[in-house]
Amino acid sequence: MADAQERDKITGELVWVVRVMDADPNARAGSAEVKVKIAAAVRPVPPEPLAGTPFRPVEFDGLTLTPYVDTNRGSKPRQGFALRATGMRPVRTGSGRAA
Repeated sequence: MADAQERDKITGELVWVVRVMDADPNARAGSAEVKVKIAAAVRPVPPEPLAGTPFRPVEFDGLTLTPYVDTNRGSKPRQGFALRATGMRPVRTGSGRAA
């Protein structure tokens, strides 16, 4: 039986999607969230939220941005981009410890 989850075409590992939010209230509508895909054997787990906030700051390893043109939108093609990373970890502080 085949999995329903996407697999990386090169490594065959499962592909996980991490939603990244921009908390700026002035962020343009529709651009406050992006998705980063990570190919990994196990699901990446974000750190606990910062005290008193809903935010979980992370750093992405091997982050790449691939632009593309979406021509499946009828007469109005749209430029987009795909974000992929090789890993995700808690943000490091100046002391070298996770935030």
